[in-house]
Amino acid sequence: MLKFVIMSGSILVIAVLLGSLTRASKEPVTTEVRKKGQSEIGVDWYKEFESRYDNPNVGLYDRAKGSPGWTYTYPVYSYLSMYRAKKDPRWLDHTVVRIDNLIDQMRDVPDQGNDYWPGYKDGFKGWGSKKYTDQYDEFLVHDGHVSGAIVQFVKAIYADPGLHERFKEKADHYLDTIEGNVVIKWYASRNAERGTETHLREWGGWRNIPHNQYLAFGTLCLVLQEVSQSPHYIGKNLDLPDFYLKTALEMAQFFKDDLRRHKPADAYLWDYKVKGRREDTGHANLDIEFVIRAYRQGIVFDETDMKRFANTFVHVLWNRDEETPEFRSHVDFEYGRDVGDYQLRRWIWLYEFDPQVGRLVSQYYLSHPNLKRVNEVIANLACWQAEVVLGD
Repeated sequence: MLKFVIMSGSILVIAVLLGSLTRASKEPVTTEVRKKGQSEIGVDWYKEFESRYDNPNVGLYDRAKGSPGWTYTYPVYSYLSMYRAKKDPRWLDHTVVRIDNLIDQMRDVPDQGNDYWPGYKDGFKGWGSKKYTDQYDEFLVHDGHVSGAIVQFVKAIYADPGLHERFKEKADHYLDTIEGNVVIKWYASRNAERGTETHLREWGGWRNIPHNQYLAFGTLCLVLQEVSQSPHYIGKNLDLPDFYLKTALEMAQFFKDDLRRHKPADAYLWDYKVKGRREDTGHANLDIEFVIRAYRQGIVFDETDMKRFANTFVHVLWNRDEETPEFRSHVDFEYGRDVGDYQLRRWIWLYEFDPQVGRLVSQYYLSHPNLKRVNEVIANLACWQAEVVLGD
């Protein structure tokens, strides 16, 4: 595997053969240990999802509803996880329904009125809304989160020739749309100095904004970096693959530099943003997905780091109750509440580095029947039950 690190403020790419970082040579979580808990929990999470979310046409996105960054993007992530759990292509058909809907709702500027920053009239379509500011705006975190789901579909299709006849034309179209509208828009503003906000209108770089927000875009870059290595990649801008790697490297190192190691627990603690409050367990879902994907590509994080993130979940967040587990509201021993109510949709992927994580997340939802079982949580639990890890 290639391992990438950053030193002295500039990118130093070191290509070394690191057997300890390859999937085959990592200390495995044995099948015997994994199945203890996965096969004895009394619920089939795959069937649980089917019973609740098998109709992709429910709750489609409309621009009048604001940004699609969260509620309307989770179904895409969910259907992709369901596909990965059992490789049933009908879940990819469901995914296409949702992605087509999202892309159909992209616009360059608002449908009505002229109350928007003239810079948005740039020919690049997006998902701007007035939900978060006093005027129409486009946000890095929303573009990253929505587009990240879409390009994960592209990655899955390109990787499996058996899916090409049915889905490759769609995948090519999605890739062209995301690169030619979303990515290029932020690439063009990579050196902007319009302010320190999280939206394009007053953009001054991702280092000014909360960790989870730039890491959502970082995840997009990580997946596109993988896609760009495919023989099926048809990118039109030759500068973008270098941009993906450079951006992911810098974001990974910037985030790691803000981590604090809690030595007794051998766990990481971190803040919502540099010199900000403590990170909350909900937004940290985006942080966790990024670091796992970066680790898989040999970027900045190693296996020791991943075990420390797993220790954060087990030794910092969890209340030590196996029957009715609760988890702290923030990534800290003191800040926030002992009992949080955030969804744990992507924390579960840390089960690869500590099998307790998967069992605890599963038990959390089983022991809290009144807690909303959101689509991506159940789909990711189905992956856990099928012994699928993030990136498979």
